[in-house]
Amino acid sequence: MKKQYKWLIICLLLAAQVAGWSQPGGWSVNAAQYQYSMTVVAQIKINGVPNHLLNNALAVYCQGELRGHVVPLKNDGQGYYFLNLYSNIYKDEVLEFRAFIGSEQKMYAAATTQLFRHHKALGKMVEPYQIELGLGDRPLLYSISEVNYVMGNCSNLLDVQASDNTNTEGNGLTYSIIGGADQSKLFIDAQTGLLSWLNFTPNANIPGDADGNNRYEVRVRVTDATNLTDEQLITIAVQQSSPLPVLVCPDNRTLSTNDDGAGNCSATSFGTGVPVGTICESQQLTYQLTGSSVGSGYEQVPFGQAFGIGVTTVKYTRAGTPSSDCQFTITVLDNEPLGINCPGNITRNTDPNQCTALVSYAPVVTENCSFTLTNTSGLPSGSMFPSGQTIVALKATDGAGNSAVCSFTVTVTNVQPPNIACPANIVRSADQGQCSAVVFYNSPTFSNNCLQGGSASVSHLMGGLSNSSFPKGATIVTWQATDGAGLTKTCSFTITVTDNQAPIMTCPATQTRNTDPGLCTAVVTYPTPKGADNCGVAVGQTQWTSGGTMPTASGASSIATFQRGNTTVTWRTTDGAGLTRTCTFRVTVNDKEVPAMTCQGTMSVNTAPNLCSAVATYTNPTFTDNCAPLTGTSTRVSGLASGATFPAGNTNVVFQATDAAGNTRRCTMVVTVVDNQPPVVTCPPNAVIIGSGIPCKGFAIFPNATAKDNCAGTLTSFLVSGLASGSAFPSGITTNTFRAVAPNGQIGECAFTVTVDCSGALKGNSGLDERDKDLEVLQTMSHKTNLGLTIAPNPAISSVTMNMEGIGVHGGTLLVFDPLGRLVQQQVIAQEQLSTMLNVAEFALGLYRIVLKTDDGMVTKTLVVVRE
Repeated sequence: MKKQYKWLIICLLLAAQVAGWSQPGGWSVNAAQYQYSMTVVAQIKINGVPNHLLNNALAVYCQGELRGHVVPLKNDGQGYYFLNLYSNIYKDEVLEFRAFIGSEQKMYAAATTQLFRHHKALGKMVEPYQIELGLGDRPLLYSISEVNYVMGNCSNLLDVQASDNTNTEGNGLTYSIIGGADQSKLFIDAQTGLLSWLNFTPNANIPGDADGNNRYEVRVRVTDATNLTDEQLITIAVQQSSPLPVLVCPDNRTLSTNDDGAGNCSATSFGTGVPVGTICESQQLTYQLTGSSVGSGYEQVPFGQAFGIGVTTVKYTRAGTPSSDCQFTITVLDNEPLGINCPGNITRNTDPNQCTALVSYAPVVTENCSFTLTNTSGLPSGSMFPSGQTIVALKATDGAGNSAVCSFTVTVTNVQPPNIACPANIVRSADQGQCSAVVFYNSPTFSNNCLQGGSASVSHLMGGLSNSSFPKGATIVTWQATDGAGLTKTCSFTITVTDNQAPIMTCPATQTRNTDPGLCTAVVTYPTPKGADNCGVAVGQTQWTSGGTMPTASGASSIATFQRGNTTVTWRTTDGAGLTRTCTFRVTVNDKEVPAMTCQGTMSVNTAPNLCSAVATYTNPTFTDNCAPLTGTSTRVSGLASGATFPAGNTNVVFQATDAAGNTRRCTMVVTVVDNQPPVVTCPPNAVIIGSGIPCKGFAIFPNATAKDNCAGTLTSFLVSGLASGSAFPSGITTNTFRAVAPNGQIGECAFTVTVDCSGALKGNSGLDERDKDLEVLQTMSHKTNLGLTIAPNPAISSVTMNMEGIGVHGGTLLVFDPLGRLVQQQVIAQEQLSTMLNVAEFALGLYRIVLKTDDGMVTKTLVVVRE
């Protein structure tokens, strides 16, 4: 019960304090547009470490749309985030948690997601969510989700902001618009992220957005240098031009110097801004800081503004608007502990010929603000301390009255040893055939300048005695003087035996290698040269001098990197006497690696207007090589040049890259010219004819529409709607539509009208000529329900087959009328005849009317005559 009561207190505190705080980028959520809400108390961890600083902000997104945001509140030294989240889906919508970390000015993202649960489905929550955050590779957007735009304002709307681990705006981060119902009316600067209207002036009275509610939606994307992206949906709400609302400042706020983790004598915090609309409205703001922190500027107080200890008054003013001031206070308390660390106990010897010693020391004080340091016992630093032990005690006090103390001891010991003088250093050559020499030297002299305890004596400590054999090299000879008080002093000199015999050395033979893949160098392993000396060669004395990189040892071999070409390698052996011997050999590295080049796979262009070709312009691909020059431009070896006219279809262009060593590589680019032009179909002109008869009608004769295609040439058109030439057209307007289909599937159409004017027709007296009367009789005859006629093929080129049904025992007649309505052929059909042939090879192109009539009725069909 106590734990639940504690969380109730936290929730109430959070609910009371977060309402007026502003967020990075002006975050805001319009809660009224959602049906359901979810309340979450959360804590965050950054890469597994709890973060309780108060200059952070936690936000929750769903598919790039901000659903909730809040800044933390500290309770019992821990930061808690009380989030109200919103959705129009009762549960299971995927939520992504992100946090803007103020100490780094970067956005962190959670590795896992949470599912939305309406508060009725949450159940009882005892402990807060633990949100694990990390700094990922991809950039993260954290701008405002909804912008209020007032009519008459300037065109700039929003500075879209993003955070990235390695890139910044204008240096690796680019912005683009990728969607949204109203994306055509908006523009975003790719480098700065500035969002503005694109050739469009919004009007609150005349909505121009897709939904008609003056809320313009656009989805923006940020892309970093490695093509990693993030997206966000932004809504611009257009409002009537009206006086700007009175500024509403956040509530007064109290901070501690350790709330932002900076460890200094100030604090930074979010929640110092005021709600504004577009960038233009924000630019009308100024702020002024007075009190503990002093400053001023345009727009909002910066995110990283440091507030000094004490009370700072923040005042906002909007230019040109009466009563547009608001102010609040930020109080910063210094609650970081004061610490002091004294140096360790100090031991000193007396200064020469003195019974005191000069001693300096420096304590370490840990304090974020200013402090004073005093000695409560002992001597100050830089004093002459007497022989013996002295206790030093120090006290540090800061401006808030916090204090800390520490102490240490200074011990001064009186040590004045006797004096002793050794002979000078001696150098001898090694005896012939030996690595040593017999050396004579004088004994050291000594004296005691301090008489305490009596006179001094001298003794040999190390190194050879006079007239003994000394090995090659330097031998240190040490003697010691001891006074009566037991104080001692030593002296040393060096006897050096030199070796005058030079060493011998052998190098390997010439080495030949090819460059390593992707490099203009080769790693070469060769036998390590050997050296020898009469006194032996010391370990490491056979050394590389020049040629290639400094080698590394691998057993009896050496490994080094060599540039392309010939390199002379020099090794040297030095014996203990400094005598040297060198040897050389050659390493040859050949470049056999071809350059790397990739052609554009396919370049696609459309045919030029009315042509079956297109001009294609391209840039020869570049290539890279392992050796200098590292890059270059390839040469076209086959195919058409850039700017040439390419025919429809696919054309291969082959490029070749050649490096400095003569190695070559080829690649092929395909230029595809796509014919996307529909045929041009031209119809005959509109026709007006005088109708007659009952019912009134008129017969129209017209040619087929003509059709041309930019690639296929002349095409055959066909009637897709309306009536064929020679048909009886009813009173009024009839629209005839012709269509042509090109080999590439493109379709062209045209249409014209046939108008039958029946205003002058005489009832019962048609006034038709004999041909029209014959056609009228054929048209007005009753049709027998089982009389049938089919024509194949249709359209026809040379001949067609007429298949007939229901001829009956009396036979019938087959009539053929040309496009002008003239009878061009007539056949007698025998009783029960099933088919007949019609030769149309000599027929003119166009539409022909085929009429089959019997004693009981008739049937009419249209035949299209075409040519290959």
